[in-house]
Amino acid sequence: MGPKFDIYPNNVVVIGDSSMVYLECLARGNPQPSHIWYEQTSIGWKELTVESDTRYTFSSGRFSIENPVEVKDAGTYHCKMENSFGSLISVPISLSFGQLDQFSPNTPGPVEAALYQGTFMQCNPPTAKPALTYQWYKDNIFNFIRPELQNYQFISSNGNLYFSEVQEHDKGFYHCVVTLTVRPGDRSSTIQPPSRTSKGIELRIKGNRTNFSKIFSFNLQNGLIKKNKHS
Repeated sequence: MGPKFDIYPNNVVVIGDSSMVYLECLARGNPQPSHIWYEQTSIGWKELTVESDTRYTFSSGRFSIENPVEVKDAGTYHCKMENSFGSLISVPISLSFGQLDQFSPNTPGPVEAALYQGTFMQCNPPTAKPALTYQWYKDNIFNFIRPELQNYQFISSNGNLYFSEVQEHDKGFYHCVVTLTVRPGDRSSTIQPPSRTSKGIELRIKGNRTNFSKIFSFNLQNGLIKKNKHS
């Protein structure tokens, strides 16, 4: 029986200081297929062996690289599986390296908003690749913003925090937390990706509930007086 895929290879992103990264494809067949890995070079596909680099190891369909380095290892790879009845070649996959810089060291200016009015805060994330996830917390790390529980708050796809109407208890210092992640379908080399936290952005609330109540009461009474005059 010719080779048939059991495990298809995925794009892999090396994140952080990884001591080992692996690419994997696996096929079954009778007799058991051999697995050969290739790297794309400027002159075509090059077969990889333990003689190619002492950092390489091969185990069935798993190709591992010890202490991966971007300038040496980033690139495009594919695997070939074959036995006496035929062969399979996987689609090319990429091995790339993630990056997450630091937030600006400058303290951001405050954001001012009128009570019960909308506003937003910019995350201004650091340079990163391939992608980021965003969270915010207020005053301390035990107080993360949860838009699913507060429907007047929303975190946009670029990390900004929006308020449809601010309330008195919203005043405080807000921090944006970014975490490096991979795109859907890709695999990360680690389960503990790096993250960064911004300096606090102060949200100041202009006006208060007492003043708002007085204005509302005045407008209501004024409206009743005008209505009585026209009666």
